[in-house]
Amino acid sequence: MICSRHVLEHLGDPGSLLRSLRDWHKDRPGAIAYFEVPNGDFCLKPHGIWDLIYEHVSYFTPQSMAFLLRACDYRVLDMGLAFDEQFLWAEVALDGAGDSAVDMAEPSASAGQIRTGYETMIDTCRRKIETFAARGLKMALWGAGSKGATFLNLADPAKSIDIVVDINPRKRNQHIALTGQKVVAPDVLPGIRPDVIFVMNALYTKEIAATLDRLGVRAELVSVHDLMERKSA
Repeated sequence: MICSRHVLEHLGDPGSLLRSLRDWHKDRPGAIAYFEVPNGDFCLKPHGIWDLIYEHVSYFTPQSMAFLLRACDYRVLDMGLAFDEQFLWAEVALDGAGDSAVDMAEPSASAGQIRTGYETMIDTCRRKIETFAARGLKMALWGAGSKGATFLNLADPAKSIDIVVDINPRKRNQHIALTGQKVVAPDVLPGIRPDVIFVMNALYTKEIAATLDRLGVRAELVSVHDLMERKSA
């Protein structure tokens, strides 16, 4: 079995790797593979724009992923979405015989919708930050990964958010690219006492809330994803 998670999106020519893997296993009947990548269709939605980063040189929707795998003579057994539709996965056989003809819906956004959604998302986030700043609230951002760095560069030009929290010890005492905020550990928050903490990935909200409770930090958690959802509603 081959297991590849979040590799193909970093390759300018993912087909070359897929073909070499298939050739390597051509004499192993019954070999299977699992591939997982960011869901390009999710990235085209307003709350997914933070994942459009330079390290990802390839993006895949279910349609393009299936096309690539079939073009490299893989037999697609199953495909689906995971992690609140943020990830796209495919299970394939390497024998190339036939295909399960997995059909998935067309991408949910057109080029015009992408631009409108992007502009609306940025404007919504900027206004929210400006509102908190006008009230004199101290703001922090949880997550120094790609989502957080993109958010700070696009949605906070005034650098009103001056604290970035991350549980990864390798990121602590480092700084966000271009905007320069220092990354700190959660344990320092009791001394900082932020009023508001922006959360880039809504899936981690409960985990973050539990950490804040343990530390005795009372702060409003604002999910960036939910900002757009509430506006749409």
